[in-house]
Amino acid sequence: MAEWRTLQRTMFCRDHEAFKGALAEVHGETLAWWGVSGDGKAVMELYRSPETGSWTLLRVEHDGTACALGGGESGANVFSSESDGR
Repeated sequence: MAEWRTLQRTMFCRDHEAFKGALAEVHGETLAWWGVSGDGKAVMELYRSPETGSWTLLRVEHDGTACALGGGESGANVFSSESDGR
């Protein structure tokens, strides 16, 4: 059985509103999905651009700080319902 590991890496963080603006302006990405983290301490947001396929996953803390957890250039929508992500 595989063991859990702790990973440390540099994260890019800034004010949530500024991050959203930069994603829209630079990458043409808009909010496509959001959910509350399992520990209830943050909101996870997925931004994507339907035109380019680029995407960014943010973790937004209660103090308004947003950190990029990852991003990429391609992806596919696997949700069966656009309204609730199920």
